[in-house]
Amino acid sequence: MFLSLDVQVTADWWQREHRSYFLWEFGQLAELVLEIVSNTVGEEDGQKKHIYAQIRINYYVIYDPLRQVMADVLTVYRLRDFGYERQETA
Repeated sequence: MFLSLDVQVTADWWQREHRSYFLWEFGQLAELVLEIVSNTVGEEDGQKKHIYAQIRINYYVIYDPLRQVMADVLTVYRLRDFGYERQETA
C-alpha cells in the first residue's frame, strides 16, 4: 500500500487502469509504503526495502501479523541519508 498526501485522484479510481500508483501520473512520490506480509518469500526486509530507499520513499513499514519474516508485528523504517533507519514503535 502506498500513502501519498496532496495528490489529485481520478473520479473513477475503481477502474483497473487507476489501481496502480505511477509517479508520472501523480507527480509526487509516495510518503509511505506499507508491506503486509502474507508468506516468507516477499523480500520485505531485503530487496523491497532497498528499492524503496533508492527511490527515496520517506517511510517503509512492514506489518507481519504472524511474524513470518520479522521479529515484531510492526516494523517502521525512516529514510536517513541513503538507507533506512529502524524506528522505535510503542
